[in-house]
Amino acid sequence: MIRFLKSRFAREEDGNTSVEFVTLFPLVILLFCTAFETSVYAVRQVRLDGATTDVVRHLRLASNTPPSRATIASLVCDRAAVIADCENAITVELKPIDTQTWNLSPTAMDCSDRDGGFVAAEEYTAGNNNQLMMVRICAVFKPLFPTVGLGAQLKRVNQTDYAMVSASAFVNEPNS
Repeated sequence: MIRFLKSRFAREEDGNTSVEFVTLFPLVILLFCTAFETSVYAVRQVRLDGATTDVVRHLRLASNTPPSRATIASLVCDRAAVIADCENAITVELKPIDTQTWNLSPTAMDCSDRDGGFVAAEEYTAGNNNQLMMVRICAVFKPLFPTVGLGAQLKRVNQTDYAMVSASAFVNEPNS
């Protein structure tokens, strides 16, 4: 009887495709989700960096009155089109850099929480003439695939969002 079962099932090829599909389909989907999340992550970071660069250019060339935090947030939101609910999703930090110690604030930046769980402690100091300034902008995003691939590995600021930080430095131009 065992010989009959072995010979019968050894010759049958029904279901071979199903076994290959069941084995490979999760791997292909994982690869697709990871690649897609990685590309969206890269686009978001590039757009945030570009918006930060444009805002720093605006800060350097602005008139004698430094823009407010809300103005900087609005400029970032206008230039980085990939930030959903931008006004609630970004945090702006502007502060002088001490050129004696060159302390660049190694602490992590507090990012805003869209759900209102906490209010970010933003530091915003316009600085003086010829003072070296650092601007950091943090934006929070929801991953597209939060349970697989890169989406599952991203460090979260709350249950659903992850943060991206973009930083730049500039020197305040002297008033004329």
